[in-house]
Amino acid sequence: MHNHCQRDQLMAYHFGELSSQEEQTFHHHLSQCPSCQEMLQEMEGLRGTWDFPDHDIPEPDSFTNQVMDSLPKKAPTKISIIPFWRKKSAIIHSLSALAATFVIFFSNGFYWVNHTWFRFSTIMGTVGTDHHNLFPLLQQQVGKLFS
Repeated sequence: MHNHCQRDQLMAYHFGELSSQEEQTFHHHLSQCPSCQEMLQEMEGLRGTWDFPDHDIPEPDSFTNQVMDSLPKKAPTKISIIPFWRKKSAIIHSLSALAATFVIFFSNGFYWVNHTWFRFSTIMGTVGTDHHNLFPLLQQQVGKLFS
């Protein structure tokens, strides 16, 4: 069977979406083409499969009871609430991890500053001169941390 019409055009005609000029052209073609006539008849035969019913289908009286009987008899489970002490411990763990990160970060920075400052002061002489006698104290304190 050779189709002269496109399916989209047949569908548009079937649902009444063609303009009047397109519809006249389609009627003229349809009167001369048996293959398109056959396709249109098939579409009209399938009309009930894609159209919604024009009226509401009455439901049986026992429908609600059947659905309710098919539901599980088990009561819904209680929603578990996280205890306050668990929330509190999570906050404490997060804050302690943050504090440990800062301690490691800053102690590493102090060690680097102390190490490079005194290394350059011994090499260059006056570059690392401490006029307030703070660096020996800092060096002593940092040395205690890493010894």
